[in-house]
Amino acid sequence: MESFLRFTLICLFLTIFSCDISETVENNPEISDFSITSYSFDSYSETVYEGDDIYICVTIADQDDDPESLDVVITDSAGSSVYTDSISSSLIFDETLWKFTISGDELSLGSYTIELQAFDSKENGSNTISKSFSVVDNPKDDVTAGDISVVVDSWGALGGSSTTLEIHYHIDHIAPVSIDIITTQFEAYDIVPNSLGTGEGSLNDVETGDAGVANIYVSSIASVDDVQATSFSFEFY
Repeated sequence: MESFLRFTLICLFLTIFSCDISETVENNPEISDFSITSYSFDSYSETVYEGDDIYICVTIADQDDDPESLDVVITDSAGSSVYTDSISSSLIFDETLWKFTISGDELSLGSYTIELQAFDSKENGSNTISKSFSVVDNPKDDVTAGDISVVVDSWGALGGSSTTLEIHYHIDHIAPVSIDIITTQFEAYDIVPNSLGTGEGSLNDVETGDAGVANIYVSSIASVDDVQATSFSFEFY
């Protein structure tokens, strides 16, 4: 009887011990936050211009197994999937930060929800996290040269120079957004008028009313009767 009881206790101990080993808890990956920016917006925005690339930055952690993949699903306002991808760990930055880009050509105008879920090497899934955003008309596409004008405010010798003409000017425009670059060609004339020389001025991230300075090199400042902005070009990045 004593030996049977001893055998029973040993079996019970082994059973409990084996259960403790088999029931070891694994940590799943965890997504704590993510942000959406785009080509036109440097900080997080719920608005993306049509055609803009979308940049996603995600924080993922796992205590015992590095995340290996990140599933991305974008659905439209009707709940239909319009974009799916599985991002590999090759895009990990600084161990827990993942960064990837979605081409602006993937999405048309409308409202969307992006949902993310991470997986480790043992296929343990993280929590899912989502954000909503909208793709809207890009107002840059509607800006024309007719929306922009360059106004020469004043001109004169640069620092007492007899050959360097300094032009002060400003930009007026009715574009709904700032313009990345406006480059203006200026020309100086004498009284005839003959052209005495040309120069160029450039402004970045131009809001209406922004002022600039340009220089023209001439043979003699005393010969200058007029300065005009003869042409300009503008660019969006």
